[in-house]
Amino acid sequence: MPNKLFLIFILILSSCGSNSQHLKSDSLINYSYLISGGNNGQYFDNGSCFIINYKDKYYLVTNFHVLTAKSPTTNKKLPNIKDTNTVVAVIFRPIHDSLIFNAFEYQLFGFDGSRNYSISLLSNQDILDISVLPIVIPDQVIKHFIRIEDIDSTSRDSAGVSLDIVGFPNGAFINQWQPYEIRGHSVEDTILPPGTINVNFYFDVPTIRGMSGSPIYSILPDGKSKLLGISQATKEHNDSTAAKASGIYIRYALDLIKSSYNANRPSIIGKQIPSR
Repeated sequence: MPNKLFLIFILILSSCGSNSQHLKSDSLINYSYLISGGNNGQYFDNGSCFIINYKDKYYLVTNFHVLTAKSPTTNKKLPNIKDTNTVVAVIFRPIHDSLIFNAFEYQLFGFDGSRNYSISLLSNQDILDISVLPIVIPDQVIKHFIRIEDIDSTSRDSAGVSLDIVGFPNGAFINQWQPYEIRGHSVEDTILPPGTINVNFYFDVPTIRGMSGSPIYSILPDGKSKLLGISQATKEHNDSTAAKASGIYIRYALDLIKSSYNANRPSIIGKQIPSR
């Protein structure tokens, strides 16, 4: 009998241990999703996104401009988009091997017109280009999400960190799961004084249209990775010729997630639609 109890104890420990997750550099393509925004049955533009698991909920994370098709500085429609978004569609991989991928549409607003997503305001009242939307992940899809323990929640400006950006440039999706990877290194901020906290960090490789909202990982020497931020695509405020693009530290998305969770915002159930 003691041996059986011991075996059960070992199995329980093993089961608990299986819940821990360490992002590995050779599996990062699994955690990026293609997202399309639109309204009234039409979709206007594509971007990238990812999902963070916080306690018992899941949060879709992407840029504010990807989610809404609005500028974070003016809160008005982007000039190159037909209309602002009322819904977003996310393409998931099916559980069973298939070339038919599952697309689910999520509402951005409630029946009363209130936002289902969360935003963050900067000190000048501009909107930080990052948003989170609590969602229900469908049962029939592969669930790849990032856990809290895989997040680097600091905001430290250091040059030379190896980075990996994973997303879907130009909405590229040809019935196979092959998001695009761009590797580079962080670049020192040339504007803010040393020690100043910045919402942005910079890197030495340009991104491609459609990769806005992509997760940015720091690659550690042991082959593991940490989620560091979200691709913003633009260079923002850095006059260094080495800086080609910028990201936003993920800690700001984490703040929104915690606030949304504490406010008990409901998770939005997606409606399956024909994948495009």
